[in-house]
Amino acid sequence: MILLRGVHDHALRAQGRAERRVPIKCTGRPSGSVSGNRAGPAARDNGIVATWHEFESSAPQMAAAAAMLWPGITALGRGQPAPPGTPCFPVAFLATVRPDGSPRLHPFCPVLAGGRLLAAIPRSSPKGNDLRREPRCAIHSLPGPEDDELSIRARAREAGNDPRLRAAALAVVTRSGVGGMIQTVSDDPIFEFDIVRVDTARWLDIGQPGTRPVRQTWRARP
Repeated sequence: MILLRGVHDHALRAQGRAERRVPIKCTGRPSGSVSGNRAGPAARDNGIVATWHEFESSAPQMAAAAAMLWPGITALGRGQPAPPGTPCFPVAFLATVRPDGSPRLHPFCPVLAGGRLLAAIPRSSPKGNDLRREPRCAIHSLPGPEDDELSIRARAREAGNDPRLRAAALAVVTRSGVGGMIQTVSDDPIFEFDIVRVDTARWLDIGQPGTRPVRQTWRARP
């Protein structure tokens, strides 16, 4: 899907069709203190991050696009039942960095709770150790019905010392009644994803000449 889209974007540029990109600014906050190999990434992204709630508040149109792709976790995070016929916790993809610097891609189930973007990651999963060593990561939803896209750049941190986040996540998954999610949120390490950047896209005239994307970008800013 990504490779095909890249080829398609190149074809549009070659034909002189410029895609529409709409930047959106917001305020953010400095990420937690960094040390060791985190110093380099912090310098490149300025260490400014935001919570999911801050993203929703400052970019409601983009947040609505995210809610369309993640209806279950969005509703549950707001204290509502998941819409009928939709999964409570849809699979998304998490890209991390291996010890040798090469990429690793994992399916995972994000959780929205207390205005935060969270995930329970089993101790046996290599992605947890990837994130402890190198917090920079990327999240991508599955495509929507019109090939809608949601991409999130984030800095992950293990939130093991914050029982409030586990309690908030557990309340959300308990409302869903999904036993596997209740177990993993109860037992496994909880990670929060502090947001650096969000990109959304929707595609116009799919399958027709002149198919083109409308993109929006949001960045956490000081």
